[in-house]
Amino acid sequence: MARLFPRLLAGLSILLISLIAAAAQAQTPPPASAFLWEMRDLELSPDGRYLSMIQPYEGRTALVIYPLGGGEPTLIEPGQRDQDENLEVSNHFWSGNDRILVEVNWNYHYQSTRANFRTEQTRMLSIRPDGRDATVLFETRQDSMTDVVRQTNIVDTLTQDDDHILVALQECGSVLCVGAVHKVDINTGRSVIVARGGDNTFGWATDSNGHVRVRLDIDEGVYKLYTREPGSASWRQIMSRPRFDDVGNETTLAPDSVVGDYIYLQSDHEGRDGFYRMSLDGGGMERFYLHDTYDMGSLDVDTETDSIRMLSYLGHITERVFFDEELEADYERYNRLIPGDFVSLIEENDDENLRILAGYGLSDPTIYYLMDDNAQTISELGQRHPQLHPGNLGPVSLVTYQARDGLEISGYLVLPPGTTAEDGPFPFVMFPHGGPNARDSMTFDGIRQFLATRGYAVFAPQFRGSRGFGNEFLRAGFEEWGGAMQDDLTDATNYLVEQGIADPDHMCIFGWSYSAYAAVMAAVKTPDLYNCAAGINGVYDLPELQGDLITSRAWTSLQFWQNTMGSDERMLAQVSPTRRVDEIRIPILILASQEDQIAPYEDSVRVIAAMRRANVDLDSHIYEYGNHSLDYRPNRIDAYERVARFLDQHM
Repeated sequence: MARLFPRLLAGLSILLISLIAAAAQAQTPPPASAFLWEMRDLELSPDGRYLSMIQPYEGRTALVIYPLGGGEPTLIEPGQRDQDENLEVSNHFWSGNDRILVEVNWNYHYQSTRANFRTEQTRMLSIRPDGRDATVLFETRQDSMTDVVRQTNIVDTLTQDDDHILVALQECGSVLCVGAVHKVDINTGRSVIVARGGDNTFGWATDSNGHVRVRLDIDEGVYKLYTREPGSASWRQIMSRPRFDDVGNETTLAPDSVVGDYIYLQSDHEGRDGFYRMSLDGGGMERFYLHDTYDMGSLDVDTETDSIRMLSYLGHITERVFFDEELEADYERYNRLIPGDFVSLIEENDDENLRILAGYGLSDPTIYYLMDDNAQTISELGQRHPQLHPGNLGPVSLVTYQARDGLEISGYLVLPPGTTAEDGPFPFVMFPHGGPNARDSMTFDGIRQFLATRGYAVFAPQFRGSRGFGNEFLRAGFEEWGGAMQDDLTDATNYLVEQGIADPDHMCIFGWSYSAYAAVMAAVKTPDLYNCAAGINGVYDLPELQGDLITSRAWTSLQFWQNTMGSDERMLAQVSPTRRVDEIRIPILILASQEDQIAPYEDSVRVIAAMRRANVDLDSHIYEYGNHSLDYRPNRIDAYERVARFLDQHM
């Protein structure tokens, strides 16, 4: 089990000062390390005496707690579980003024006669702000694999109860596992069950008093929604709906919050994710909010007033819809007072007179501020990327183009610092997102800006299959790996050549995860379009990937992947770069991490071996440490630098 090693960080100041003068930054591109965050997940203690945040420490992450009244900060560093398992702090929150709940995780390789997979295991720890009196939650249950991967599935932090939280776990017997919600004493780590579900329970929701009122089951392809009264152990089914539509596409139904006598749910039955509500007693769903174009994101519920304050969603930037006039007026005030194109309220204390705000923009990395209403002051707490500022970063713009079949697609273009589109054409990097059922935002992105500061125009298209733009757009990418999704990237590149942005003689494609696949597939499908292709933690043999799913803990998602990727092995082989390396004529870079829990690094090993047999101009490296996102910082920095050298050599 993890041991904590609290230490004092002598000489650290809450106000982070830029290390390089702005004039020097304008002349020399910032180093790769500057594009990695230096602070995130800022929280205030309820009484406003402490500021806590996650910061890098010795290549990994730690929790740092700063007394706002002065004094030395405290470092909570997880250390090692054993010689090979380094722990990371991944999340934290305050429970009262005397306890912090800290989530730690590590990469774990599970092997048995029936399964072989890597996963991130998690633990939840409770500790005092001075780093003493650490308690491991569920300490008596640490040998259960099922429990290990679910111990941080928090249902409710119980803001009205400083000593307890609600956590969802699977209660496993000799035959099956049953979903349950535990009320956990954060001082002792012990728990009692306050709600039981079934063996197919996947979701819970509580009311503003912390009572578990709603559960969602997925039973033989059917969503079933249940409710109960406070204090009752009896559940009553109020709704059922097929999980998959008539053509086999998965639908969305997820309980979000219980407010008053209504349960608020996220559902896509009208073509995109929207918010709906229905009475806890049953009856039909009524629409609460549905956007014309974009999927909904999250609700902000005030548990004290038992009301919804606002909802947010991602258009090209984060958008908000207010239902609380006072909160809307507050945001108008924040926008007037805080520098940056956009402002977010991150946290505030119980008295609501001390708050953390974040200012950011399209080319502006996040800067955190402390607003003190009593002192009537606003002070800078620190910068997420202290060596970066708009003066040494590239301008960002929205680009819309038409794919060859007429589908309209948007994307985000970053130009080299100090340039405009009229200065083109530029050496060009196509950089699609991973997923593929994911998406980008138009605001600051570290990788896009890293490449732009190296002199490249960088484009991130939101190709068909991207999430966030409604079901029709999402499903247009189903079974289109190497097909229409790939063509969208080609069409974007050709469009930017036509517009004088991309230099057709100096273009490469680079990707991570799914887009690593797309980068190498581009070398197969459009061998004369790009000068080179680079991929990090990708998958390159689709039949092998589906075989890996069968023996992994992700086997339950096999139907989803077969629906989105296709299940015809012959067709999948045709769009698998590993099976077509003989057609590759441009230089390739393959990077992978042995600890990748999403894209098995063995798939990268296979494509590397196949490319070497085919005498492909190949550069490759396998990292010993780091997950799918290469969170181990020395390796992430090294990966950035390898990509930059590769592009510079072959562009």
